[in-house]
Amino acid sequence: MQRHISEGRSAQYYALIEPLNEPEEGEEDRGAPLLIDAIPVDGAKNYLESGADLPSLDFLLAYAEEGRGPTDQLLYETIQLITLSDTPSNGAIPVSTAVLDDRGDGEREQLFMTIEKMSPQDVEVCGTIGRFSVGRPASEAGIRKLLKNAEAGAPHGIAIYDVGQANFNAVVDCNEHPRLFFDFGRPIGLKARTKPLLVNFNPLAFNHAEPVVLSHLDQDHWLFAVESGGAAWDSTEKYWKTAPKYRDSALQRKWIVRLPEGVLYWGSHIHFLRTLASNGSLFVWPEGSVHIQGASIGIWSCSPSAGSPNTQSYLKNNSSLALRVESARAVAVLCGDAEYGSFDSNALDGVTAVVAPHHGGYIQFGATPNVRGPGRMVLSTYENAYPSVPHDQTIADALNNGWFVTRTDARHSCGRCGNVHGHKYIPLAGTQPECGCGVVTSAQICLPHVQ
Repeated sequence: MQRHISEGRSAQYYALIEPLNEPEEGEEDRGAPLLIDAIPVDGAKNYLESGADLPSLDFLLAYAEEGRGPTDQLLYETIQLITLSDTPSNGAIPVSTAVLDDRGDGEREQLFMTIEKMSPQDVEVCGTIGRFSVGRPASEAGIRKLLKNAEAGAPHGIAIYDVGQANFNAVVDCNEHPRLFFDFGRPIGLKARTKPLLVNFNPLAFNHAEPVVLSHLDQDHWLFAVESGGAAWDSTEKYWKTAPKYRDSALQRKWIVRLPEGVLYWGSHIHFLRTLASNGSLFVWPEGSVHIQGASIGIWSCSPSAGSPNTQSYLKNNSSLALRVESARAVAVLCGDAEYGSFDSNALDGVTAVVAPHHGGYIQFGATPNVRGPGRMVLSTYENAYPSVPHDQTIADALNNGWFVTRTDARHSCGRCGNVHGHKYIPLAGTQPECGCGVVTSAQICLPHVQ
C-alpha cells in the first residue's frame, strides 16, 4: 500500500540503514551520515516468487548526509519500510543515490526518504529475504586447498595497499606478486576523496586468480570488486535501482566469506554473494570451524567476547574472519575490523606484526597484544575520514606497548611508479621482494623497502 503519494515519482523499499561514522566507545552517533541499502518492495515479491535456484534481486544504494530526522526516529538495527520520492515533503530526509565507479564521480539523484510503519506482512517478507541461501558451506579441505595453492609461491611478506579509507591487503611472494588477498576494498562513495591518485592501480594485473579471504561484508572491504555502476529509475518496474558492473577479474577468483547467524545482510550483499555463487566462486566458511590452517597461512574466525555490544555493526565487525601468516622470522595477523578481544588467544600468539583492527579505531587501553620482535603495526586508514579514526588512544596504547606504528595515509613520492601513495609492507623473510617483470610498477602496487 502506498503511504506517501507525490506528484513526481516514488517507490517503497525495505531498507537496511547503517550509520557511517565511527561511534565513540560503543555509543551510536544518531546524527551520523547513513548508508541506505534498500530492496524495492515490488522487487522483493518477484524475488520470493522466483523459481530459480539463485534468483536475481534488485537493490538501491543511497546515502543520507545527516541521519537525524525531525522526529529523531531510531533508524538502525532493523529493516525499515521507507518511501523514496523525487519530490520533497514535510519530515522527509534528503538522500542521494550512490555512484559505484572507482572515482566516486558520476550523476547522483536527489531523493527524499520517509520512514513508514511496517505491517505484519512486511515483517514476514523481510524475515524471508533475511534467510537467503547461497548454497552449502565449503569443506575445510576445499579451503585448505586454496591456501595450499597460494602458499606455492612461498609467502614473502604482506602488502597493505593504500586505498584510502578502506582495506586491501595481499600475501606477496619474492617478486612482490600477490598470491592471496585479504579484503578487497576501496572507499564508499562519500569517502572517495580519500583515495590516492593512482589511475592504473590494479593488484589483479597478474591474472593468477589469487583467492580472496574476506573479513566481513562492509563495503569498504570488498567494493574493489565493483568496476562501475549507479542508480536509475526503471520505467518498467517503477522504482530506482542500482546496477553494479562487477570486474570480471574479481568474479573469476575464489572468495572465502563468512555468513554468521545474527548478522543482517541486505540488497547489495545478497546481489554480490549470489553473483559470486552463480560463477562458482563463493566458498562459504563452515560455521563449526574456528581455524583452518595451511602450511604457513591460517584463517581464524572471530567471535565477540562476553559482554560486548549487541549491535549489528559490532556483530558484523567481530563475527568475521582474520588471517595469520607465519614464517621462521615473523608472524603477521591481519585483523579486518575485529577487535583483539574477539580473537582466539592462539591466533595472536607470538605475533610480530599486525594490520590494526578497524583502521585504527577506538580500543581500550591495555587491549593491544604484547609486542614480539620488530613489532610492526600498520593502520589502513585516512585521517578525518571519520571522527576519531584512527583513534589517539589506539595509537598511544600501541606505542606504550612497544609497537612501531605506520599508516597508509603517510604517503610519499614513489621512485618506481612516479606516483604518490602510502603502500606499506610487512616482511616475513630476510630479503626484500622485488618485481623483475615490470608489472608491479605499471600496476602501481610498488612496495617500500623495509629492513
